[in-house]
Amino acid sequence: MNKKTFILIITVVCLLILFINPKIFQSARQAFEQTLIIPVRRLTQGEIEESTTPLKLLSLKEKNQKLKKENQVLRKQLGAIPFKSRLYPAEVIWQSDTQYIVNFPYVDKQKIVANPVVWQEQFLGTVFRQGESMLYIRKPTHSSFQGEGISDQQTEGKIKGQFNHQVIFETNSDNQLSKGDQIYLVDHNRGVRFLVGKITRIEKDERLPVKQGVIEYIPRNLKLQTVFIVI
Repeated sequence: MNKKTFILIITVVCLLILFINPKIFQSARQAFEQTLIIPVRRLTQGEIEESTTPLKLLSLKEKNQKLKKENQVLRKQLGAIPFKSRLYPAEVIWQSDTQYIVNFPYVDKQKIVANPVVWQEQFLGTVFRQGESMLYIRKPTHSSFQGEGISDQQTEGKIKGQFNHQVIFETNSDNQLSKGDQIYLVDHNRGVRFLVGKITRIEKDERLPVKQGVIEYIPRNLKLQTVFIVI
């Protein structure tokens, strides 16, 4: 009997023993897995997890930053509207550089002249007249517009419209006012304030006790289908 035949006979006998006795087969399989399969699997999985961990962390950080920004925006918007105030949607049916006309089916229920009109946290104008199922809204760009204002530096003043559709923030000459300051309309009766725009330049006449900051009115060219009346 040559060597190859002997090895073949031994292999067949071992296999027969394994299949005839399941316990021996199970024991051999477990030993094989513990000594070879499991260590190799752990090694390869560890390498994969180690290589993907930085990518996972980066993705989580990006999601976290996005959620923080969304939370800040929501806080600003919710903070600008007290719980006692309500927002009623109104459909825009006509608008110009200085006015909106909106369809408002709640007109008969209450008088809402002088109420602010907004979109998100952005101030759009003030109701100056109401008709049958309609409201007429005066934008800050209207020459007759006037409202109370405050800057993000807590400087108080007046927001005024001018004949050239320009919007200004007028305050005492001694008050702090700088280019880039954000200006908000304030409604003290309702306890609300909404963003109008930011100061682009300062105009001052030494003969007058006031100075004026020209406001970049953000929604000047914004075409909206729906606005919200603050009640």
